This record gives sequence, C-alpha cells and structure tokens, in this order.
Amino acid sequence: MSTFFIAGEQRSGTTLLSVILSRHSQIHLDGNSLGFRLVTCLLKLPPQVLQYNLKHAPKEVLAWLIKNDYKGRLSDLIDLEKLHEFTDSRSAVGSGIEKKLLESGKKVFGDKSPRVHYFMPELLTIIPEAKFIHVVRDGRAVALSRKKRAKKNLLLGAQEWVDSNILGLSNKMLVGEGAYLFVKYEDLLTKPEDTIRGICKFLKLDFEEYMLVGQKESKGDESYVHSDFRTDKIHSFQTELNTRQRRNLERIQGPLLKRLGYDLEFEFSDRLYKDLGIFRRIWLNQLDNFGQLLISKRTGMRDRKNVDIHIPVSTRVKTFIFELGRDLLPDKVFKRVFRKRWVKNIYINE
Repeated sequence: MSTFFIAGEQRSGTTLLSVILSRHSQIHLDGNSLGFRLVTCLLKLPPQVLQYNLKHAPKEVLAWLIKNDYKGRLSDLIDLEKLHEFTDSRSAVGSGIEKKLLESGKKVFGDKSPRVHYFMPELLTIIPEAKFIHVVRDGRAVALSRKKRAKKNLLLGAQEWVDSNILGLSNKMLVGEGAYLFVKYEDLLTKPEDTIRGICKFLKLDFEEYMLVGQKESKGDESYVHSDFRTDKIHSFQTELNTRQRRNLERIQGPLLKRLGYDLEFEFSDRLYKDLGIFRRIWLNQLDNFGQLLISKRTGMRDRKNVDIHIPVSTRVKTFIFELGRDLLPDKVFKRVFRKRWVKNIYINE
C-alpha cells in the first residue's frame, strides 16, 4: 500500500498540485481531506472519550468515534461492520485504503490537507510508510494572498509562513528525502513537466502527459484552480505591496526565503532579521480575530470551485471566543473548556 499527503502552508498551491496528481491513472485522490480526520479521530479524541466510557470495549469507542466523525469521512474509509476483524486502528485504516485502491483500480492513495505536516509524526504512527509532498511558495506572495483572501494581518501571515516551512524542513531532516519532498509552487508554474516528473519519480510512478492538460471542467471565474499555468501572480506582491511592507516582510522571512532559493529585494545584517515576539503575535491575532466578527461572508472552496459562504453571527461569536481562549488560556484548560469543539458528546449512549 502506497500513500502520500500533500502538505504546505495555506495559499501555497496545494490544491493545484492535488488537481494535477488526481489526473494520474494510478493515483486515487478525491479531494476529501482525511489527514486531519485520521489524527483527530484515532489519536486526539480517544483519550478524551475513553475515560468517560470505560464500561465499553475499545472497539465500541472507536466505532462510535468513526460513526460520528466530521461529514462521515472516516466511515467512508473504514468499514464499521468489519471493524471487529482488525486488531488495531492502524490495520483498519490500511485495509480501508487498500479497498479504495482496489475499487478504483489505482496503486497509490493520495490526500491533500494544507498544514497536515504539523501532524506528520502522528500520521506516521497510523500509516508508517506514508510520504509527504510539501508545497512551498514565496512567503511574500503567501502573506499577500492570505491578507486578500482571509483578511490575515500581513506580518502575522509572514510569521506563520516561516513557522510552517521551518517545520517542513525539520520533518525532512527527520524522515529523509525518500519520504519528504519539497516542491516550489513557482517551479510548478514555470517548469510544470520537470516538476511533475520529479514528483512521479518520488512516488515511483511513470509520468503521464495527460496530467498537465488543463481542466476542461474548471473554466470560468468560479474555478478555484485555473485551467492553465498562470505565472502572472508569481511576483504580483512587488507591485501590490509598498516598499515598507515588502521590507517588513523580508525582515521576518529573509533568512528562510534565501534558504529556499528565493531572491531578496533588501539586504539586512543578520541582527536585523527578527521573528515576531509572542506578545505581538497574540496582539495581531486578536486584532484579526476581532475583525472576523464583522465579516458576514467569505470566499471559500467547494468541489474545487470558488463559492461565497455566509457566516452566521452565532458562528462568528463562537469562533471569536474560541480564538481568544486559545491565545490566553493554558493549553490543558483551553482543551477542557472547548472540548465540544472537537466532540459534541463524550458519552456514547447519550
């Protein structure tokens, strides 16, 4: 069984890569993000639920978690009626993936979940042979894109890009080049064939030219992923951000940008490169958090198309309180107070 996860910071091109790879005749990649569900349902939630349901057998608890998982994604992967046949959760997941591959006639199972690299150790506990394809994009472009799309503070977006990709480099050090591949978004746009050939080699698959054919069904402004390889936005941050904004981004991102092969506009001495301090991160995050209270509609992705999503006032208030608690409360207290954010009910028979 061969499995891979597409990872990377938000707005870095993970969706584009997933669309391209889904065209391969031997790759099963349906667009449903499973990485987070596997970690949440099989590793994060069991300790919280099991302590209140010790009278139930472990497999009963596991079956209940899978049955009540978000949008039924895990129950679509794991056959609950056959759960008793497996000795552990890992075997059940492996069997589910093998069944998906058998049904689709494919050889490789893929999943796209931005930021799933934050949970690489947990995923390797569940799927030890999994590989990771980490998509990286120029951090200045990512910060700008997140500001435009999600109203994320520019500097906070820049710092989160650094944190995310430093973790990716650390992951690669841990598991090696044979299991962790970095792919530059800009290479995907400017050298698509060479880049996809490299990914196919990483996955031990033959390259197929059809993978680079534009999506016929995704034409029009509503498409989340363009049908061709547009390069016009690669350097758009140079004109859409002013000089001061670009300089401030490079003060945060400069060393990592250079490490990843991106050219810098400004040169600083090493002592002038500086991460955002913890208190400033909290302050900027809460400014963003307050701003989200006023946003009743956002653009999101559904079936790989841009859609307008209405956000009820109640949802905005709950999210505001949640984000406030995450920044200000100790981790154990936060998880206890907001437990129902992950599991609505901890008692199986209720």
